Amino acid sequence: MYCKKCGSDKYVKAGKVAERQRYKCKNCGYHYTINSKGKDPGIKRLALEMYLEGNSFREISRRLNVSDVSVIKWVRKFGKAIEVLKRKDREFD
Repeated sequence: MYCKKCGSDKYVKAGKVAERQRYKCKNCGYHYTINSKGKDPGIKRLALEMYLEGNSFREISRRLNVSDVSVIKWVRKFGKAIEVLKRKDREFD
């Protein structure tokens, strides 16, 4: 396990937050956890696929048992990433 900030492999346990173990980097003092909080990337991908097939945000949220606001945020984030890729692709033309 490595520090997310400096990449050092020297750390100590530094308590728990919301049932997740926290660590403190001995090199830079940064506190971090290794267990990510949030939905599985597979759920997000499925939500995006459902959206592209024409399902509404509410319908997706009901089927996947997630918040409709979360689905909207995932779709917006995906859309921004696509725009960046389109801009980079245009630069090479």
